[in-house]
Order: sequence, then C-alpha cells, then structure tokens
Amino acid sequence: MEQLWAWVAFYAPATDARLSDCVSAVLQEVYPTELDAIRAEEDSVVEWRGPAVLLNTHAKELQMKSYLSWDHLPSLTLAMKPTESTPAAAKELRALLEALCIAAFHSVQKAIFVQDIINMASDVQEAVCEVLSQVSLPVSEPDAPPSPRPTTAMAHGPQETPPLGCQGTTAQNAMLKEEVATLLQEVETQKATAARLEADDAKRQADFETAQLQMDVDMAKHERTLKEQYRDLIKQLQDDVAIAQQKSHALCHVETDLAALKDEMDVVRATAAKATKLEARLEKYKLKIDELPRLKECNKRLEEKNAELSDKALAQETQLSRLQAVHRKLEEAKDAMASMAVRMSEMEATMARRENERLEMRADLDAARLEAQRQQSLKDDLEATLAQLQDGQPVAVSGERLELDHGMLEKLSALQLENDRLQKQLSAEAADRVESLLEELDALTRVKKSFESKFFATQDALEAMTAQSSDQEQTIASLRLVHADLEAQRQTLQDHLTTTTTTLATLQETHGRSVTDAAQEYARLETEAAAQIAARDAQIQDLVAAISAKDADTTVLRATVASLTASLTSEKDAFTALEAAHAALQASAHSLESTLRATEATLATRTNELEQAHADRERDAVVAETEKTSLRSDFEVQRETLESQASILQHVNHDMHHALEAQRAQNAELKSAAERSSEAMRMLTEDLDGTRVQLDAARLDTRRMEAANASLALELSRLQTAHDDMATEWAKDQAVQMALHSKVAAKTETCAQLAADIDALRADMTTQQTAHDVLVERHAVLEAQVTEKDAMDARAATLEAALEAKTTALAEIAGRLSSAETQLTTLRAMEQAGRKYVHDLEAHHAAAFAEARFARMEARSRAAERDRMHHHGTADARDPETDKQLKLLNDELELLKTEFKKLQTSYVALQTFL
Repeated sequence: MEQLWAWVAFYAPATDARLSDCVSAVLQEVYPTELDAIRAEEDSVVEWRGPAVLLNTHAKELQMKSYLSWDHLPSLTLAMKPTESTPAAAKELRALLEALCIAAFHSVQKAIFVQDIINMASDVQEAVCEVLSQVSLPVSEPDAPPSPRPTTAMAHGPQETPPLGCQGTTAQNAMLKEEVATLLQEVETQKATAARLEADDAKRQADFETAQLQMDVDMAKHERTLKEQYRDLIKQLQDDVAIAQQKSHALCHVETDLAALKDEMDVVRATAAKATKLEARLEKYKLKIDELPRLKECNKRLEEKNAELSDKALAQETQLSRLQAVHRKLEEAKDAMASMAVRMSEMEATMARRENERLEMRADLDAARLEAQRQQSLKDDLEATLAQLQDGQPVAVSGERLELDHGMLEKLSALQLENDRLQKQLSAEAADRVESLLEELDALTRVKKSFESKFFATQDALEAMTAQSSDQEQTIASLRLVHADLEAQRQTLQDHLTTTTTTLATLQETHGRSVTDAAQEYARLETEAAAQIAARDAQIQDLVAAISAKDADTTVLRATVASLTASLTSEKDAFTALEAAHAALQASAHSLESTLRATEATLATRTNELEQAHADRERDAVVAETEKTSLRSDFEVQRETLESQASILQHVNHDMHHALEAQRAQNAELKSAAERSSEAMRMLTEDLDGTRVQLDAARLDTRRMEAANASLALELSRLQTAHDDMATEWAKDQAVQMALHSKVAAKTETCAQLAADIDALRADMTTQQTAHDVLVERHAVLEAQVTEKDAMDARAATLEAALEAKTTALAEIAGRLSSAETQLTTLRAMEQAGRKYVHDLEAHHAAAFAEARFARMEARSRAAERDRMHHHGTADARDPETDKQLKLLNDELELLKTEFKKLQTSYVALQTFL
C-alpha cells in the first residue's frame, strides 16, 4: 500500500496536491479524452467519482473482479500516511491504485511509466511488478461486450504482451542491484584501504614523533655536554691563569729565594729534577705523536664521505638520463598515438559510411519485399472476389457485390486506423529511444572528455616530473658544491696535520737539545766542583795551577754564556714556530667559519626547496580539487552513481588532506630542525668567539713572555758587562801585584809570598762568588723557560682539544645533514607513491563507472531491441527515417565504445610505461 502510494505521489502536479489529483494526472496520461468527457458529463463535487467511473468503464479490459467504490474514500493529502485511513477506505483505495497501475502499464504511454519507475526506489519497483504479475489479459472472445474504445485498447490489446514491460523493469532492477552490490564491494574495499592507509599514516607519525623526540633528547644531551665541556675549559683556563699569576708572583721573589741557596748540589739536584721533567714532557710528546693516526683516520672518514657524495651525484645523473630517455619515449608514443588516432578516425568514418549505405539498401529491399507481399495479397483477394461473383445470380450478384464492397471498405478503414495507431506508437517509442540514446551519447561524450582531461593531467604530471628532474639537477649541483667545501675542509685539516707534525718535530728537537744541554751542564758542574776542590787543596802549593784553573774557569763561563745565548736563540725559534702554529690555527678557524657560512647557505637553499615543494603540493591540491569539481559536475546527471562517486571523492579528498597535513607537519619539523641547526651554529659561533678570546689572551701572554725574555736578555748583557769589567779589574790588579811583587821581592820574599797568597785567595773567593751568582741566574732563566714551555704545552693542548671539539661538532652537523637528506628523499618517494596511488585509484574508479554505464546502456539497448522485435511482427509499415536514425545512433555508440577502449588501453599502457 505504501509503495503504490509513493508511486502515485510521484506524479503530483503540485507540492500541496491531493492524492485524487495524482490519480487524475495518471489517468490524464492514460485516457486523456475519456477523462475529460466523464468530467464534462458528470458535474459532481465528489473527487473520487471521475477516476472510479473511468476505471469501471474498463473493468473487463483490466480484469477487475468487481467495480470500484468510492463511498468510504476520504479526501487524502500527500502529507498523510496510508495507515491513518479506515480499513474500508484502505481496501477501496488499494483496489483503485492496483487498477490504476494495471491501466498505466498496459496503455499506449507505458514507456513513460517504465522510464519513471526505473528512477524510483527498489521497494516501489517490486510492488509494481508484483501487481502487474498478478494480471494476465487474455485474448478477447467473439461474444465479449464491446469496449468504449474499439479503436485503441480492444482492437489490439491481445497482440501486446503486458508482462514484457515488467520483465524489462525486472531485468533493469537486477542489473541495478548487481551494480549497487559491486559498488558496495568497491566502497568496502576502499574503506579497508583507507583504514589501512590511516593506520600506516598513524604508525609513520608515531615513528616520526619518536625519532623527533630521540633527536631532541640527543640534541639536549649534546648541548649539555658541550656546555659542560665549555665550563670545564673555562674553569681550566681560570686555574691556569691563577697558577700563572702565582708563578709570576713567585718569580718576582726568585732572586730573594735563590739568594739563600748556598750549596751547588742543590743546583745539581734542581737540574736533575728539570731533566726528569723534560723526560716526562718527552713522553707526552710521544703520546701526542701516537695520536697522529687518529687524525689520519679522520682524514680517511672525510675521503669516504667524499666518495659517497660522488656516488650519490653519479646516481642522480644516471636517474636524470633515465628520465630523459623516458620523456623521449613518451613523446614518440604521443606522436604514434596521434597518427594512429587520425588513421582510426578516417577508417571509422569510412566504415560508418559503408554501414549506412548497407543499411539503406537493406531498408529499400525490405520495403520492396513488403510492397510485393501486399500486392500479392491484394491480387489473391481480387481473384477470390471474382470467383465468388462468377458463381452467383446477376441480381444476387449485384446485392452481394454491394455488401462485399461495404465490408471491404470497413475492413480497409479498420486496417488504416490500426496502421495509423501503430505508426504513432512506433513514432513515440522511437522518439523515446532516440532521446535515451542521445542522453547516453551525451554521457559517453562527457566520459570521453573526462578521459581526455585525465590524459592531459597525466601529461601535466609528466611535465611536473621533468621539472622535478631539473630540481634534482640543481640538487646535484648543490651536492657538488658541498663536496667541494668538504674537499677544501679536508685539505685544510691535512695542512693542519702537517703543521702539527712539524711543530711536534720541532718541539722534540728542542727537547733533545735541552736534555743535551742539561747533561753537559751537569757534567760541567761536576767538573767545576772537582776542579775547585783540587784548587782549594793545592792553591797554596801551586799558584800557577790556580791561575790556569781560573783561566779555564773563565773560558768555561764564556762557553756557558754562549750556550745560554744559543738556548735563547732556539727558544726564539720555537716561539716563532708556535706563532706559525697559531697562525695556522687562525687559518683553520677562518676555514671553519667559511664552512659554517656554506652550511648555512645550504640550509637556506634546502629551506627554500622545502617551501617550493610545499607550494607545489598546495598547487597539486588545488588542481585535484578542480578535477574533483569537474568530475562531480560531469556525473551529476546519473543520480544512481552520484552517492558512490561523492563518497569516493570524499575519501580521496580526506586522504589528500591527511597527506597535506602530514607534509605540513613534516615541513614544520624540518623548519624546527633547521632552527635547531641554526641554534647549534650560533653556539659554535659563540665557541669560536671564545676561542678567539683565548687566542687573544694567548697572544697577550706571548707578548708578556717576549717582554720577559727581553728583560732577561738585558739582564744577561748587564751581567756579561759586569763580568768583563771584573776581569779587566782583575787583570789590572794582577799587573799591580806583579809590579809590587817585583819591587818587594828583593826585600821580603816571605811577605810578598804571603801577600800574593792572600790576594790569590781573595781572587779565588771573588771568582767563586761570581760563578755562584752566574749559576743562580742560569737557574732562574731555566726555571722561567720551563714555566714558559709548560704554559705553551697547556695552550697547545687546549687548542688541540678545542679543534677536536669543533671537528666532532662538524661531523655531527654533517651526520644531521645526511639524515635530513635521507628524510627528504623518503618524503619525496612517499609523495610520488601517493600521487601514483591517487592516479591509479581515479583511473580504476573511472573505468569501473564507465564499464557499469556501458553495461547499463547495452542492457537498455537489448531491451529496446526486444521491444522493437516484438512490435516488428504486428506493424504493417515502419518509419524508415526512424530506423535510420536508430542505426546511426547505434553506430555512434559503437564508435564511442571503441574510442573509450582505445583511450583506456593507451592510459593503461602509459601507466605501465611510467
């Protein structure tokens, strides 16, 4: 009941119409003249009277078990429900609606009702088919009562098979159900795929967050370690400064402290301790020399990194050449497809023209055959009439001839009416089929345009791939620049290693000379002590031996002064070498600064590339949105596929939005990584500034040491001058003593001898005191040199530690850059895979929809062909123009099918090739 109500409500003339108005509208289509006549004859205000009377008029034709009644039928509106009426009213209303349904689907306008029922719900279609299957109109008997419509319904009612429309509707419903089931399966598959993709996205997002968290933790640890190392370095430098200040204060009182040294053995012990220290320092230098392979290993790692970057550049160039070959092959395929399309269009036009000629000739042949059959039948009728006329009487023959002529005229008029009715029916059905075929032709044309747009979109994608290849070429160029920078950095480190090796060799030579000088000094001191003891024992007995020993002592002192001068010269050379090492370190710092600037430029370039990629993705999203809008406008005509297409497009849009959000998040993460790298670069810059401050402090200490060395040189020259003066004075005194000795020799040899002994003892004591002062001064000089060397060793160790820290930081930055490049490559691969998946998904759905539509069109064409074959047996004549138009439409449909298959094959081949 509800389904029949919905079927009748479909023909409501207005939104506020009553149910009786809908029934009248249906009857107006079925029996237009009779309904107007009944309304004109029966002027009644009862709304159900006219439809009930009209249906009762055709009660036998519609096989109604009883006449319809309208006594209990109320005035019903479309807003009401069938369950709100009384049982009697519901019974009468159901009988009236069933009779109306039978009359509608067995009338001349049944094609309109069949077309309308196709667009209704499935439950309404089943209810209508059930009502129609319960009725089977038999062939009318000779004694049956005449129908009010002898020229339309009763004349040719038996020749039409009412279940045919129902069977066509059932077949179409079955095809629609199969299509709905297929689309539901595809929707489930797409939902599963979308769920899997969402799970994969969530997993990738979780992995990315975990990696990001781990990276942040590592960065925090690294930053904390660097800060601790920086604090330790500052603390160590402060301690070194405090120690240096203490030593400086201690050195101010060295003269006072050393004045208390009265024993030469303490000097010997201090020299031995100094030799021990020099040996320990030599061990340190040996350890530093043993650490040289580590620098070679760093150089080897840099060379491996250089080789890896070279391999990457070669791989990128190989991929670029492959893409160029693919582009060339694609252009050749396009040219071949264009030429093939032109040839196919020419051949199709030729085939269509020949098919039209063949169909025209066949139509002419059928018309001639029908005309011959009609002439033969007329000839047979005339011969039979002549035979009957020859057998009868003249008068009777005249009367019978008049009666035969009258019957023949009636038969001819009936046949003429039937012929006109069939021609009208065929014209209406042919017009309906022509309209449906034209609609299908328009739909196929839209599908063709859609596939052409997809083909052009694929061409645009190919151009985008070409642009991407150019971007990859730019990336290769940037990688080559980075490779050149790394090569320069490697060369700088190699130079630094060479300089460090030279410095270590120089320091080792200096240490060897210092050890040799210390040994010689030690031996000389022992010799001097033995000589002095022997001189003290024999100074009274052998004055000549004492004088020669004093001369030897003077010579030794001069040699000592010369050795000290040579040691100062070597120390100046070592200081010059240290200044050269300092200059090399400054050059290394400048090279590190240039490397940092190049790294910042590379990061800026990468940031620009990421922003460009983000803009490209947004543009692709806009293009996808435009394509989605065009597809939605193209498939708006087919209402049964609109919901599935909209859901699929929503899923694709949802996936694309997810991909865009993920890409934006990744871009934000990359930007944050770039910011963190910039922060690290700033920290490195601060470290470099601190290193520069330390270098300035080292320079200041060097200047102070130079000033101290200058003061020591002045003091040494002053002591040398004093020694020369004392030697001159001693020579003068010696000459005076000799003169006095010669004068007094004659008088008192004993007194002269005693005076000479006293003078010799005084001179010996003076010489010993002078030697003691010289030794004290040498001890102070050597202590200052040891202090200076310790400070230089500390500064060299500090600079080496700072250099190693900068090298480690640069290696970590290079590792982070390589990981960022790997992540960028992974993101580009994911983007390419996503684009390919979206393109494949769109092609698959478009092909599925097109196949479903073609299947539906073929089914409708077969149903129309069956209807045409059914009516072909009853019709005496057909409209050749209509047949010709139908054949042309069928040919055009076949051409569109062929073109669609070609486009689909070329699209699949292009996807496979790509």
